[in-house]
Amino acid sequence: MKVGKLLEVKNKVIRKLHQSTQELVQEVRVKDESVEQLKIQVLEKNAIIDMLKDQMKRKDKNYRCVLDENDKLSKEIEKSSQDNGEINMNESIKKKRIPVYEQEEFWTMISTNHLTHKT
Repeated sequence: MKVGKLLEVKNKVIRKLHQSTQELVQEVRVKDESVEQLKIQVLEKNAIIDMLKDQMKRKDKNYRCVLDENDKLSKEIEKSSQDNGEINMNESIKKKRIPVYEQEEFWTMISTNHLTHKT
């Protein structure tokens, strides 16, 4: 009789192990599916990033072309004005730049005077 009981216990344990194994297999399948979905999302995001990088490169290239064209036009204007004996306003403005700290002091002084001014 002991052998019969031991066989029953053994069979119960085997069934529980089989059931646990099946549950684990199901969980692994669910995880695999979610991993696949995440991989697809990552690939989509990478494709979007690549497209945005390409757009940025094109915009940067266009911007550089515009800057180069602007520089060429500025040089032509400067040369033309020098040939005509005109004063280049850009140069006179560049020479008369006020340091940032002086500008800040100026605006601080104005705002302070405005606050302390009594009528």
